[in-house]
Amino acid sequence: MKRFAFTAFLLTAATLFGLSTAEVPMPAPIPTPTATLTLGADSDETFTSGGTLTFTATATDYPENTSALAWAVTLPEGWAYVSDDGSVDLSPSVGTTDLLEWAYFNVPTAPASFTFTVSYPADVTVDTEVTAEVIIRTEDTPDATTLPVDPVAFTPAPSLDNGITFPAIGTKRANDPSFTLDATSPSGLPITYTVVSGPAMISGNVVTLTGATGAVVIRAEQGGDLYYVPADAVSQTFNVVPAGPLIYFGTTSEGTDFAVQIPAGQTTGTLFGTIASTGQFYILTFQVQNNNTVTAISLQVLGNPSTAAAALAFNSLRKRTGADQPRQSAADMAYTFTGSVANGTLNLQIAELGITLTGTLEPADGPTAPLAGLYESSSVNSASGTVSSIVGTTGKVYVLAVTPTIIGGGAGTIATNGSFSVTTANNLTINGAVDAASTTVTGTIVLPDGSTDAFAGLSTGTTRTDRLVNLSTRAYVNGSPLITGFVIGGDQPKRVLLRAVGPTLADYGIDNPVADPRITLFDAAGSELMSSDTWSDDANAAMAATVTGAFPLPEGSLDAALVTELAPGVYTLHVNHTGAGGIAIAEIYDAAENPNSEYQRLVNISSRGDVTSGEGVLIGGFIVTGNSPKRVLVRGIGPGLAAQGVSGVLMDPQVKVYNADRQVVAANDDWQTATPVFAGQRTATATEITTANTTLGAFALADGAADAGLIVTLAPGAYTVELSASADGEQGNALIEIYELPE
Repeated sequence: MKRFAFTAFLLTAATLFGLSTAEVPMPAPIPTPTATLTLGADSDETFTSGGTLTFTATATDYPENTSALAWAVTLPEGWAYVSDDGSVDLSPSVGTTDLLEWAYFNVPTAPASFTFTVSYPADVTVDTEVTAEVIIRTEDTPDATTLPVDPVAFTPAPSLDNGITFPAIGTKRANDPSFTLDATSPSGLPITYTVVSGPAMISGNVVTLTGATGAVVIRAEQGGDLYYVPADAVSQTFNVVPAGPLIYFGTTSEGTDFAVQIPAGQTTGTLFGTIASTGQFYILTFQVQNNNTVTAISLQVLGNPSTAAAALAFNSLRKRTGADQPRQSAADMAYTFTGSVANGTLNLQIAELGITLTGTLEPADGPTAPLAGLYESSSVNSASGTVSSIVGTTGKVYVLAVTPTIIGGGAGTIATNGSFSVTTANNLTINGAVDAASTTVTGTIVLPDGSTDAFAGLSTGTTRTDRLVNLSTRAYVNGSPLITGFVIGGDQPKRVLLRAVGPTLADYGIDNPVADPRITLFDAAGSELMSSDTWSDDANAAMAATVTGAFPLPEGSLDAALVTELAPGVYTLHVNHTGAGGIAIAEIYDAAENPNSEYQRLVNISSRGDVTSGEGVLIGGFIVTGNSPKRVLVRGIGPGLAAQGVSGVLMDPQVKVYNADRQVVAANDDWQTATPVFAGQRTATATEITTANTTLGAFALADGAADAGLIVTLAPGAYTVELSASADGEQGNALIEIYELPE
């Protein structure tokens, strides 16, 4: 902005200072007044973004009799004065208040100085200057004198050195969420990012992984501007490893710990936490929506230990995170969870309690990354009880133990070798170890009373292969056949080996084996499908025995065997005899080349036969195979057969479950009365057995009946169930049932 014509300014100033333009006699020459005048600014540079400058105008060394002192400042085009109240004076004029602020009429004896602020526009690309003049009048000078002031020159900010600080990017999982880059430069100018190579895309500073693995190279560039030179490009390389579970650890606003796991490639997660104000633990299953918000699917508040233990036994965490997980209605949830999961941070709120949860995503390459995941374990040799663990990548672990008598959990640390120990606020000590290669976990809970509880389990990210592969029944066969029922699950045919072993039992210490057994297979409708009298009649029987690990039958023996493929369904195997009666074994083997790779499997066996004393007890054998414990329902039916139309039943049966070392791991006499076999063993209640009967479709047991029943979780291994009479000398027809319980 150009100043008004200085001639007009002088005339106005003359009038302002009371000067006359009329001719007067010329007095003796009077020295022209002088002064030291300086005009300076707080910077001699202008910047491309525009800005303000603060000027200081100072007058010194002026005559003592100076009566007036006024400044006239000329600004470049587009520049403007800024007053104290923020307004801009584009053209100060003589006589205004603004101008009077620039002049001294009562000139101080000390140096006269004042400041003012000027704004300048953006994109000033040429040298500029601000000029000024000072009008001074003394008592000795009839006219005002104009004194020059050195101009203040400004240049565009020079091309300053520029650089980029680009922090390293840690290893990522292929399923990690999008993340932002945060490179910086001294100029503060925007930085441009480019994916040079690798499985990633970028928009602005947000990186999204494509889901593939490999090395990603990202280049950061900053082109400079009028003031800053272009920065040298900087690149960062990071690795994308196979997809893994997303683990979050955090604390609530109450100060309690919590942990979250979202399986690889899924959007359904599981959260373990506790509410300090109520002492409750909870398991939340939630879904992360496309907009990163969280929707609760189901919530279980663990308040009653007994109820929670039974519920978890039938509703595994694996089910909770499945794609077909049923949604619990909001009205059935005790608390309302809302929030989001984005940019590596989880934020949730519990509306009713005013509690917030804030968690951070664990990095992909921490020291315990090979162990990371959600592990689900069961108490072995007991009816119920679970230990669930979320393991992070940086040595963190959160453990939640639920037994019928106590619930406890909390955060702790896990070593790179997989060992961990967590002591809860209610004095539970949970010691465990994770095996990275097999993704299994084993350990022991030490309860407050000092008793211990062993547990074993598996990562929920690993396919469970636990199943019953070999089922057998031993009984005395005389007037009535040994009847064995079995069920093939799944939706594809299953190859099986069926055997009736009699004479070969003599080689294993049986005194009275059946000399010549015969095997007949029936379908669910009772129609005969096939039969065998001599095992060597089937050329595949020997090979199938080798594949299944069954004990060999001698060449030419009269034992019977069949190898066949059966569609899913219910089947019955009858073992009869030719000649004298005796002890026989009915065997059903899963004869698939790789049973663990097939979903279809043997899910239960039921064998009916006469029970007598000595070798005449009814024995059911089975093998639990795979990588995780198996929960089974075992029933010994006597009186219940009478209701099914069977006569001559055993009136008071009892069952015992033995492991391969012939140790009793579970037993029962009357199904409604618990029969623990070791201190601290948790046995199933009558309600749990009734629920299991309903779930499996097994016929109900009468209230008060002497039938036996138990639920037990068994580690992989070989087991036998012996059904015998509770009272010496009692005998009769009885039924053993062994069911695989769904989890």
